[in-house]
This record gives sequence, structure tokens and C-alpha cells, in this order.
Amino acid sequence: MTLLEKARESLPAARLCCDAGHYNSAASRGYYASYQAVRSELERLGIEPLDTGITGGERWEHRTLPQGAMEFLGMPDDLVQHLQADYWLRVRADYHAEAMIEDIARAVIEHAEAIIRWIEEVTTS
Repeated sequence: MTLLEKARESLPAARLCCDAGHYNSAASRGYYASYQAVRSELERLGIEPLDTGITGGERWEHRTLPQGAMEFLGMPDDLVQHLQADYWLRVRADYHAEAMIEDIARAVIEHAEAIIRWIEEVTTS
């Protein structure tokens, strides 16, 4: 299974979580759909990560992924900004006591849908 396929799988999971009122999980799954899609395209093109990461592994770190998307994929500014903001919302959803609200969770999912659509358009053009 490719990372883009995983991204496509994460979207309905995010929607199901949101519809069930699990907004933290929905936001987290939504962000990961975006992350998986962008990382998939960077790796498909053979673009190496910008750094080796905290653990020394050769993978795209969350904090450098938006920069890579912008520099190497030419991702539009609005999608890059969503990717950056949604990462911090995912951190909040996963690690902070403050609960995510439905509107924000749905926005993260909408951003993921737009990012995946953009990646799919890039790969077919």
C-alpha cells in the first residue's frame, strides 16, 4: 500500500470520527491524510528529506514537510499554510487537554481533501 493510498484511507476514517463526535481523532486523522499524501509525492519524485530528524531516520519530519511541499512540489501557498496550521492542530488534538471542536476538525478534513486532490492532479499532469 502506498502512502497516497493510506492518505485516501485516512480521510473516511477522519470523517467517521467527526460524525461520531470524536473531534480530536478526526483532526489527527485529517492531518495525517495530508502528511501521507505530501510525503508520498516527495518520495515518488525521489526527493530526500530536508533533515535526518530527531531520531536520525531518513523520513520527512512534520516540521519540514510544508517547506518541502512548497520548494519541491510547488504547492500553493494556501495549502502549505493549511498543512502547517493543521500540524499544530494535530499536536493539540493528540497531546493537550483542550478538546478539539467540530468546526476545526471539519476544517482539517477539508484541508486534507484539498491537499490530496492537488497531489492527485500533480501526479496525473
